[in-house]
Amino acid sequence: SEEIQEYKNRGGLNNDWDLTEAIIRDKGIAVDKKTIIARFQSYYNKLRNIIGKLLLKFLKERNNKEIHIFEVGCGTGETTRIILDSDPRIKLIAIDNEPILLAKAEERLKTYLINRLELINSDALTYTKECLDNSFDIFVSSFVLHNFEKKYRYKFLGQIYRILKNGGYFITVDKYALNNQKTDNRLFSAQIKALNIFDKIGKTQLKN
Repeated sequence: SEEIQEYKNRGGLNNDWDLTEAIIRDKGIAVDKKTIIARFQSYYNKLRNIIGKLLLKFLKERNNKEIHIFEVGCGTGETTRIILDSDPRIKLIAIDNEPILLAKAEERLKTYLINRLELINSDALTYTKECLDNSFDIFVSSFVLHNFEKKYRYKFLGQIYRILKNGGYFITVDKYALNNQKTDNRLFSAQIKALNIFDKIGKTQLKN
């Protein structure tokens, strides 16, 4: 929304947690970032760990000396660490367009930067357009793709299809509907319940 963009334009907000805290604080409600994060972190961690499990399953079938992985929207490197810990053969390129978040990732992952990890500050579509065809074994994203505008996302996914090798893996955890309607409804209701704080400040649209 225009209001959210206005907050972002002010600067000083490093991530979605900071943005949410700022909006709530300006409405006079005393909820700090730790409380906000606690509402969602366990859910996010469960989904991130699925990435690690999928990688372990996939890599057992590969005899490559090196596994080349591309991660988009690495943020502060939480998912990046899970990827790298999955297999010592992994060579990872992780990108994000937020320098402040990348600086935190660099600090968190400095031991991997020697020969296994490259952190890049770039727009996702711009970077992938410069990649060679069939250059990655696996693509990974964690809570990123839903943030892309629809046309941008389609263009980006087209580039991912181009740069993934034949038989490559596309792994993403994100906010999408499940095939099992009953499970999808249950999880969706749980997320909405966690977001009820926005009702208190008259910002129900932020649930969307």
